[in-house]
Amino acid sequence: MLRGFKRVGELESNEDRFEFLATLAKASMNLEKFRQALAVVNDMTEPEDKDDLRGLNLMRTQVYCHNGDLQKGLKAFNACIEGSSFQDAVKAWAACSRGLKQVNGWGVTKNTILKLAETEEEKKQLESIDKLCEFKDDVHKLQTTKTISDLRLWLLTGFLVFLLVVLISILYWFEQRNLARMEWRK
Repeated sequence: MLRGFKRVGELESNEDRFEFLATLAKASMNLEKFRQALAVVNDMTEPEDKDDLRGLNLMRTQVYCHNGDLQKGLKAFNACIEGSSFQDAVKAWAACSRGLKQVNGWGVTKNTILKLAETEEEKKQLESIDKLCEFKDDVHKLQTTKTISDLRLWLLTGFLVFLLVVLISILYWFEQRNLARMEWRK
């Protein structure tokens, strides 16, 4: 898909261009290629459909936050939840949790969502979602740590195999040298 990124302008329909770029940006985010996702999002034009625009702003929030731009991330988040119900705003907030926490925007956006909560039940729901997002982020950190641990294990194993081969080569060399010195008598 990345090859098509440079040629997306050749598509005739604005909707086709938007769908292609949105798919590419989502794929980049899933692969944690945040700079690539930023380049794709910056090339996207705002769609006419209200739901597509809300989705684009949600993606922009994540992309900007993962690239360290808190101000643009907050602006995109506020545009995403503008005119939304409490339920939709909470869903968007939860979807952006990792990025918002990365740039310390979690507390600010929590207060924005809290202002939308009208009942005690909604406030309790917000706290539950907050805890759930913390758990989700902790699980992601553990998965990342496990991947690093697996890589270290493979590197250590490779290094030990290399050392073993070197040791055997040295011992073989010494043994050949000693055998050459020996006099064989009958």
